[in-house]
Amino acid sequence: MTRQIAICPDTNALLGEGIIWDERRQSLFWVDIKNARLFETDPHEMHSREWIIEGDVGGTIGCIAVDYQSDGFLAATGQGFVRLQCENDSRTAKVDLLIDPEAHLPSNRFNDGALDPFGGFWAGSMDDEEREVAGSWWRLNGAGVAQLVDGFKVTNGPAFLREDKGQCFVFLTDSAASSVYKAAYSEEEGLGPLSKWAQFDEAMGYPDGMCMDNSGRLWVAFWDGGAIRAYDPTSPKVCGPIETVHLPVRRPTKMAFTPDGDCFVTSASIGLGETGVDGAIVKICGLSHSTN
Repeated sequence: MTRQIAICPDTNALLGEGIIWDERRQSLFWVDIKNARLFETDPHEMHSREWIIEGDVGGTIGCIAVDYQSDGFLAATGQGFVRLQCENDSRTAKVDLLIDPEAHLPSNRFNDGALDPFGGFWAGSMDDEEREVAGSWWRLNGAGVAQLVDGFKVTNGPAFLREDKGQCFVFLTDSAASSVYKAAYSEEEGLGPLSKWAQFDEAMGYPDGMCMDNSGRLWVAFWDGGAIRAYDPTSPKVCGPIETVHLPVRRPTKMAFTPDGDCFVTSASIGLGETGVDGAIVKICGLSHSTN
């Protein structure tokens, strides 16, 4: 199937990541990790605006999640977990520091993350130079922050497949190992044992950010592969992709879906120079007919 693809004309990120759909504003929010910048993209006008971050985020902002307790966002940054209080009139986001669980690891930073079905904010850490296997997955909720698992080199994801009211399955990527892991999770029992769900051929690119669509497909972005691919998350081990969408950017990083089924993909230009397209937001029309 041929998909209609468009480029948002005013986006050029060094390391675009963490794109999410904000139902409150009916727009997409995403970050440029290395430049510690926060952006909003109108899905209809295809126009992006920057929110000015007022406060210290330690030089990087890895991922964000809608904060349903305020008008802003939760974020995992170089200063740990923070709350971004957004002021619409001035388009500024003020930083409220929450907790830094890795203050003892100054070479680490936070990378990708997402809200789970129970309202917890997951974020993965990693060595900023990608040399050490120093990454962990953390979960923030009203009770505080907890370390879930360590031993990751380049954390990406997570994506969640809800099973019932009390349990879900979580998919976690270690991009450096070209692997995706799967485990059961519940708030009562925590994270179950990880199993390697997928081992990808490096010729496909490296698995990066992931998300579920409402038709039950798990989408994976492939860094250096110039594509996103959909898989069946209910299978015990990954099979061939259900669908592949080739993109005009070489390093896609994460996807988010709008209510009308369009998919927006962040990308990176880091290490590629100025190509004119890498680092842009890519829109794929009608990829899913419901919101993520």
